[in-house]
Amino acid sequence: MLIAVKDTEQQMETDRLTLKEFLAKWKLCRASYYNLRKYGRAPRDMLIGNKIFISKQAEADWIAANERDHGAQAA
Repeated sequence: MLIAVKDTEQQMETDRLTLKEFLAKWKLCRASYYNLRKYGRAPRDMLIGNKIFISKQAEADWIAANERDHGAQAA
């Protein structure tokens, strides 16, 4: 049973990024993130305790929402 709990905790850790990890990955400063958030353009986040987390799914959705379809623009 203890192993199952540990596996679940490890999977949860890999399914999300802390805000600090997200900012480092995307080379964003904290101010830029909060500006994006202010205008509704940041990824969905979760507040757990006093830490902000961004799920991998929220990150993927954010990427998809911000990608441009160059083919549609050329037509």
